[in-house]
Amino acid sequence: MKQICDIFGECSSYVKDWLTKQPEVKEESLTDWFLFNLSEKLPNINYKQFSRTEEGRKTGADWEWWFVFSNTESFACRVQAKKLRLDKDNYPGIAYTNNGKLQIDRLIEDSETDGFCSFYAFYSNESSSNALCGGRLNYDGVFWGEANKLKSEFIDHGRKKLTPSHVLNHTNPISCLFCCPQSGFDKLRFKNYLERYFPSYTTINNPNLANTDQPLGFRPTPKYILQMLSEEQLPNRWEEEYRFRFEKTNAVIVIDLRNKNIR
Repeated sequence: MKQICDIFGECSSYVKDWLTKQPEVKEESLTDWFLFNLSEKLPNINYKQFSRTEEGRKTGADWEWWFVFSNTESFACRVQAKKLRLDKDNYPGIAYTNNGKLQIDRLIEDSETDGFCSFYAFYSNESSSNALCGGRLNYDGVFWGEANKLKSEFIDHGRKKLTPSHVLNHTNPISCLFCCPQSGFDKLRFKNYLERYFPSYTTINNPNLANTDQPLGFRPTPKYILQMLSEEQLPNRWEEEYRFRFEKTNAVIVIDLRNKNIR
């Protein structure tokens, strides 16, 4: 059986190949394919795309990501996906504005209000070796970076032309989550990995939330996430029953790390 590292690497490689052959493929298509195939190939990953997509786009998250370490401990973040274009200025994508507000600001604010961290996923067929961890391979096509850091680097200091290399300097290959020796499948090692490569991931921008005892992202595992992992087929009422919990995202993907044999 292939390990989770191998599957993430294969799916990431497919995205790069797809972008090379069809540069105009839509971000939505890449996102749905990537998340669906992870869930199809790995029995410990569950993926649910919601029927209403406009709400998620307005609030700035393409998916909600849960890493479940136990029945009582998880890490949760919201992710906005962007396709990076070769030989073009990628600043407009990072500084995208919806209804008069920067998408990145909305993502960060909505996420931290609800106790989530905020990240970006980037799809790219750029061929340099840029990455925070220094472990990028030629086949990597999906990367992730922390939203606060991206905002600080690319928005707060004014407009500048952004190549894919500029952006990927502040990311890691998404497969690094499970392939990197610095990461791990338990809460402590996963937390250490985040602190090493994404030290601003727990930054709280809203002063009204600054005194919260619960660090962003790490939180008790909710009942509806455990239900996703326990049901082979979610009942039709599930989405409606928990609708209010997912009004700020288009989909949810859950990685079950409770079983030590899935690695």
